[in-house]
Amino acid sequence: MEAAFRSRLDAYLAGAAFEELTVYVNRVGALLMDVDGVVDYDGLALNGSEENLALGEDGVPVRGKVELV
Repeated sequence: MEAAFRSRLDAYLAGAAFEELTVYVNRVGALLMDVDGVVDYDGLALNGSEENLALGEDGVPVRGKVELV
């Protein structure tokens, strides 16, 4: 399950690089919900925050630690 989510997340972040100035929590949540076996989630955080992640103008989002419990 975690590998499938990582793969989807990596694809989203690669597409967002230099194209979007924000990584949206709701989009990441939608990716998670699309993984087989996931029926709900709670406490989704990006860089320790449950808020959208604003990038700088030249910001490139990269996946860090993924922890599903």
